[in-house]
Amino acid sequence: MQPASMQTSADHQGSPNQKEKKKRIAIYILLFFAAWSVRVLIFLIFDRALPTETLRSLSSFAFRMLIWVAPVFLYLRYVDKSPSLKYLKLTTNPKTALLASIGVILFGFVWQAALLALKADKIGSEITFWGLFNGVIVPPINEEILMRGFILTKLREVTSFWKANIITSLLFVGIHWPGWKLIFDNEISWMLKSSVSVFILSIVLGYLVKKTNSLWPSITLHAVNNFISFS
Repeated sequence: MQPASMQTSADHQGSPNQKEKKKRIAIYILLFFAAWSVRVLIFLIFDRALPTETLRSLSSFAFRMLIWVAPVFLYLRYVDKSPSLKYLKLTTNPKTALLASIGVILFGFVWQAALLALKADKIGSEITFWGLFNGVIVPPINEEILMRGFILTKLREVTSFWKANIITSLLFVGIHWPGWKLIFDNEISWMLKSSVSVFILSIVLGYLVKKTNSLWPSITLHAVNNFISFS
């Protein structure tokens, strides 16, 4: 049997150092951005040609799962060999997660009611099931699993929380740009203004994950924000 000091040294040598961790997460992020940019082009060519909203929505859901979620679980299982749900904070601190999520939902109701009372917002009649599914339900889950569950956690392994949160938030803004520009053809001035609000939201989402040690409150807040923006 090896002495404890020798076992510790061997374990340290066998684990990736900080430089290797940074390299791995940088490569992952670059590959994701490349895949997502290609996805936007596929949307322009393929999805828009689909004959029904149902098919377009199912296609969008499938691509999101394929690009955002599946690689994360595969990486955690086969590269890190980590328990995926725990690493992503989907099973941690359930009581706090539930209470925080309920608080977020109540806040969302109050905020939406205030906007409606001040006539600063209105509930649109054009809301559809698939619109809610792909605008309010799916993106918060997929985006939070990748951005706050995986990337933020990975960055926190090599730097401080606030540096990791700022970098994650800049990346979160960046993933919106291809769609904003290529799909919706928004003006740069509008994109810059929207980037500020998305960045601030991302900072709050990251802090919420840190304080609750769970991904569910950030998923809930993300969904509430999308619903208010969508409606």
